[in-house]
Amino acid sequence: MTGTRLEDEDHQSIELEENIDLGSKAVGEEDTTTHYDEFSPTLKKILTLIYYGLLLSTGMAASSVGTTLVALAFNTGTTEESAGFAFTSRGIGYLCGSTVAGKALEKFNVHYAMLFSNLLGAVIYFFLPFIKSLPLVLGGLFIQAFFMSWVEIGTSVVVMRIWKKDAAPWLQGLHFTFGLGATISPMIIGIFIKAFEQKQAALWGLYPVCAMQFLTAVPLLIFKSPKIEEETKEGEETTAQTGKQAWFYNGLIALLGVYLLLYVGSESSYGGWIFYYAIKVYEYPDDKAAFLASAFWLSFTVGRALSVPLSMKVSAKNLLLGDKVGCFASISVLIAFTYLKSEALLWTMSILLGLSMASVYASTLVLLPEMGVKITTKATSLLVVGGALGDMVTPTFVGFLMNKFGASSLLYIEFILFAASFVIFGIVMYFMAPKVKFHLSKEYQIVEEVLN
Repeated sequence: MTGTRLEDEDHQSIELEENIDLGSKAVGEEDTTTHYDEFSPTLKKILTLIYYGLLLSTGMAASSVGTTLVALAFNTGTTEESAGFAFTSRGIGYLCGSTVAGKALEKFNVHYAMLFSNLLGAVIYFFLPFIKSLPLVLGGLFIQAFFMSWVEIGTSVVVMRIWKKDAAPWLQGLHFTFGLGATISPMIIGIFIKAFEQKQAALWGLYPVCAMQFLTAVPLLIFKSPKIEEETKEGEETTAQTGKQAWFYNGLIALLGVYLLLYVGSESSYGGWIFYYAIKVYEYPDDKAAFLASAFWLSFTVGRALSVPLSMKVSAKNLLLGDKVGCFASISVLIAFTYLKSEALLWTMSILLGLSMASVYASTLVLLPEMGVKITTKATSLLVVGGALGDMVTPTFVGFLMNKFGASSLLYIEFILFAASFVIFGIVMYFMAPKVKFHLSKEYQIVEEVLN
């Protein structure tokens, strides 16, 4: 009853703001955007499929650097170690882009912003095989990653705005397409490497990627962009208040940002270092260790696909709780039975870990809307920044600790990361979120009194 009452009051306040906006709009002013409430169910699904295509191409672009690293080093006349700065450049670019994406998407037509981002990424990949200077390559990858973050944040925010409280399965599907793209791209590049058997062949494999970026961007020209700025302003008016309300809301977003930092950090660290761990602890040959790492990432992608139907029946809160149980169980079993060096346990628990981590990112983004707490574009951008920081910083830090304490320390570090994120999850769910919701309900009561 309370949730319904708050929704009705929220709907009334939105209608009031829309009436004021319509009254203040200049006569003859051209509107290139459309309000979310004007979308039919069919149009919502068409737009969502377009956004799926965008994030599919983004995933393909994001995962292509690793498989082209040797070719980049050869093409620029540098060592593979120097070419490895491509990861650093991409990471910094993505982080910088994420910090400004919220404000940028408020100012610009979101469809045009994502169209520009994808087309620019396609152009950079098209010319990359012809660039012989490593600094120019790193600069291009920085720019591509900078705007790539706009696509990920823009698609996530718009899907949440379009589907509102029904966004969970659509958002899970959105991030599944990213993982699918990240899985497909190395395969495509591998086909080019085998077909041409030249060191530059991996770079030629980027052409299908840039073609996909171009093709998935074109449909954005057909449909009007949703009014992301109107929803953002409304959210800011609701949340950016003074006193306790602002403190609790900002604290809530900050904690969720740290939560995603720990989650993405643990995901990237395990996926990045399990290869090294298997070689040192289980004495695996390189190819077998690579298959283990691939099994983890494949289970991660499968988990994102499974999370789509699951999120239709299970709330984001319960999905996250299940994910935590799966992560703790798999790591605990590996730690407890490390002395056995059981390959069956290593593979089974790594696959379970990938499945358990798969839905965390998207579930975190829809957690607050499901609880009735609005999340602005700026707040979404800050959450993505937290994830980007985790992806950049944590694997490096974990590598330092593994070098100091031994490869087996990976499991203990992962356990600590899971424990810290579980504590933060508890604070968010049982202290911060209820406080924010309480303050918002008081504001809605004031709005109701004004309307009546």
